[in-house]
Amino acid sequence: MLLARILKQFLGVLVAILGGWLAGILFAFAWAAVDVTTHPGEVPGIALSVQPWIVALGSAAFIYPVLLALVPLYFFVPRSSPLWRWPICTSLGALAGVCIVFGFLSRPNVNPPESKLSWYILGAVIGSGTCFVGSTTREHYGTLKRK
Repeated sequence: MLLARILKQFLGVLVAILGGWLAGILFAFAWAAVDVTTHPGEVPGIALSVQPWIVALGSAAFIYPVLLALVPLYFFVPRSSPLWRWPICTSLGALAGVCIVFGFLSRPNVNPPESKLSWYILGAVIGSGTCFVGSTTREHYGTLKRK
């Protein structure tokens, strides 16, 4: 019975991560659509299909840090904690996403893009999407009952 509850909580973590990942992909599609419509001669139309795939593959590298942060939250922070309220959790998730992007772009062997703002915004969208899904589905995936 305990194993089933643990697996259910791990499923909750995976659902939250996939929710954030999907939010990032949808944001990249919207960003590409705005680029194509506002710069019709400069940005090719294929950016609508290529940019979301690039974001999907690139943001997969951020799943491991998020996974390492969410598993302890799911198991050790009680449901009654203010951290699980969706506005607080979503804001902290956006901050965490920006911090992960900052940590990645500040490494000396990484050639950062000229405009880092879009990367920080994308990190905030993925982080906030992950935490929003995690906080709103937390009740469904339950907590471990300590006896």
